[in-house]
Amino acid sequence: MYRLVVISILISFAVADGNKNDCSCKWKAPGVGGGAQVSLYGLVSAKVDVQSVRIFQLERKLQQVSEKLSLLRNRSSDALTKDLEQRLDKLEGTGCRKNQFACGGDTHECIHNALTCDGSADCANGADEDSKLCGVHVHVGSTWEGDAHWTACDVREGDSHYRITFVSSRRSKYFPTRDVTKAIMTTDVVRNGKPETINLKMTGYWSPGMRKIALSPPADYPLKVLLVCNPRYDYRSADCKVVRQATFEECATVTLTLVN
Repeated sequence: MYRLVVISILISFAVADGNKNDCSCKWKAPGVGGGAQVSLYGLVSAKVDVQSVRIFQLERKLQQVSEKLSLLRNRSSDALTKDLEQRLDKLEGTGCRKNQFACGGDTHECIHNALTCDGSADCANGADEDSKLCGVHVHVGSTWEGDAHWTACDVREGDSHYRITFVSSRRSKYFPTRDVTKAIMTTDVVRNGKPETINLKMTGYWSPGMRKIALSPPADYPLKVLLVCNPRYDYRSADCKVVRQATFEECATVTLTLVN
């Protein structure tokens, strides 16, 4: 029956093409009955409607891509370049030790991170005293948020939401390579099937040479961990991890995003 219907459609197209001045543009399905007539115009119209929906969907996707490209254009090209370099350094390494600052460039020069932002250029290219590196990046009142995903450690408290607001940041003129920071961290967790909110006073430091923020909870907090974050070059997001204070074993990961 299916083959007969297809053949009938093809014959009706051929008749319509051969006699354009006298075309009813309808066909009768053989053996189906006189009431089962299908308008070819209806078939074509339905096909056009389907194509219109596809075009609309493609236009929406194109608009979304255009908006994302617009956001990228608004970002500093230098920040994008630095962000890519930072990701490559994580993959390939810089050739410098953990306590060293990579000066960048093609020379692979390394200096101790304590020599960064001390007012005296130690890198041949002066990268250790760059204003973007040594500027104030921990702004009092700024708030960062993200979800922590715990994967290890017997102190694991389950996935949780972090909200961190910096309340103090102080740079000593005698030791300008580290800023002493304080923050309030609000953690939303679920324990024994019940939601619970925990507020912690965190203390730590920001090291421009290591591009790292380290915060620790109060001494009487049962989880002996550190929150260690490496801000990206746009300083609007940071890759963080929760580690044990004693062994630096990684317990959880979290991406924090600046919300205000």
